[in-house]
Amino acid sequence: MVDIQFSVTFATMKSNILLVLLFLSYTLVSCNSADKQLHQRMYKKLMRIKAEDKAYISQPSTMEIDSIVNFFEDCRDDETLPTAYYLAGRVHHDFQEPEQALRYYQLSLDHLSSHQDPHLHSLIHSQLSSLFLSQQLSEEALKHIRLAYHYDKMQKDTVGMIFDLRDMGNIHRSNEEDDSCLFFLNDALSLAQIINDQDLTADIQSQIAAYHLQKGNVNLCHQYITPILNSSDTDNISGIYSIAADMYKLSGRMDSAIFYYRKIEEAGNPYARQEAFKALTNFFISKGNSHEALRYAQLYEEATDSIQEITSTETVSRIHAMYNYQKQMSENARLRLSNARRRNIIICASAIMVCLLLILYAIWQKYRYNKTELALQMKKLKELQDQQPSLSEVSAKESLYTLHQTYIYTRIQQLIGQEKVMSDTDWLQLENAIHQVYEHFMPKLTSVCKLSTQERHVCLLIKTGISPVNIATLTARSKQAINNTRSRLFERTFRRKGSPSEWDHFILEL
Repeated sequence: MVDIQFSVTFATMKSNILLVLLFLSYTLVSCNSADKQLHQRMYKKLMRIKAEDKAYISQPSTMEIDSIVNFFEDCRDDETLPTAYYLAGRVHHDFQEPEQALRYYQLSLDHLSSHQDPHLHSLIHSQLSSLFLSQQLSEEALKHIRLAYHYDKMQKDTVGMIFDLRDMGNIHRSNEEDDSCLFFLNDALSLAQIINDQDLTADIQSQIAAYHLQKGNVNLCHQYITPILNSSDTDNISGIYSIAADMYKLSGRMDSAIFYYRKIEEAGNPYARQEAFKALTNFFISKGNSHEALRYAQLYEEATDSIQEITSTETVSRIHAMYNYQKQMSENARLRLSNARRRNIIICASAIMVCLLLILYAIWQKYRYNKTELALQMKKLKELQDQQPSLSEVSAKESLYTLHQTYIYTRIQQLIGQEKVMSDTDWLQLENAIHQVYEHFMPKLTSVCKLSTQERHVCLLIKTGISPVNIATLTARSKQAINNTRSRLFERTFRRKGSPSEWDHFILEL
């Protein structure tokens, strides 16, 4: 019966462990599936930002791109990280955060080999050039735009090469290196004309015209600006009209200058309109036309307000971005924690599966050991029973009578009547009295069952013939607690369930 009970217990534990192993396997599969879904969502967000960057759509804050970068860093996705770093640099660049932008651009380069993705190399170096130029670091700007040109040439990207040559020319222009400036701008113009790109041609010609206007060469400025004055489709029409108006103003042809200032009123950006309205106001004041002067003065104020509104909006955006910084950090921390949790779950689940298998093996070994120990215990109990002298009922009663004649038994009866507990001295006297009557009782009992102090006291009182209710009184326990102790002792000794009375019978027979 005991062997069957052990087998059932082991089978139950084995079944539970197998269920846990199945659950952990399911958890691993679920984590991998969740990771793939999250990866897909984050990649889609990255591609959306990339598309918006190409369309010159600004991001509302840096929070989203930073979260995406943190995710791919945690995933160690080396294939996606260069693009993520580049786009993070672009967003921070737009938010006038050059240090952060520079860090991300450099990280993107660090994750690219020199021959990997020349297009991305070109984009990064072009942005680095722009960033350094904005910080008045023209040598660094020139170095990076040359590298951008190198990668565009490697991939035969003519449009990219044109922009690179134009930017080289403008960097030399900022350094007042006239020959180099014109050299690169003319090279850019030649390439634009070769591919017959009207917008690029107009853009480069306006750059050359602006250079000559800055130098006071009105004729050369006129030569380059005149052919593109009707390029209404170009994105730079506002700049072209501004150059034409300033050129005619410088040459004293105010009618033509007024004509293009008024063109700017129709098609110019807020900054060009502000300058045009200022020039028109001054012109009409000089002509004594107060009505037109007042009208353009009002338009100048409106343009100024518009620029201030743009500036205020940008300022609010910066403040909003700063306000969102803590939220961004929290989101980044949440994503990092989420990714770390998934990794930890996978690692822990794998480790737990191994541990459970080891535990299963250990339980099996324990089961075998317990069976052996049980057999030894049963053998010991059998030997104990075989060694037990067969006393007649009269002899047993005489022994119990002898015990009841002792001082300690009388003391116990008094304590029961007074509902008091036994002292340490009382317990010692009781154990000595029982030893005198039942010399081998306690040695035999402790040889088959380890006893706590409370359990030892209960056994001594049972051997003395005290009822469970009175045992509860003498030990300051409830009757139910005494019953539980008796049942527990029987189960520990015989390795099976038993009633309190069965333990009493064993003690009285011992």
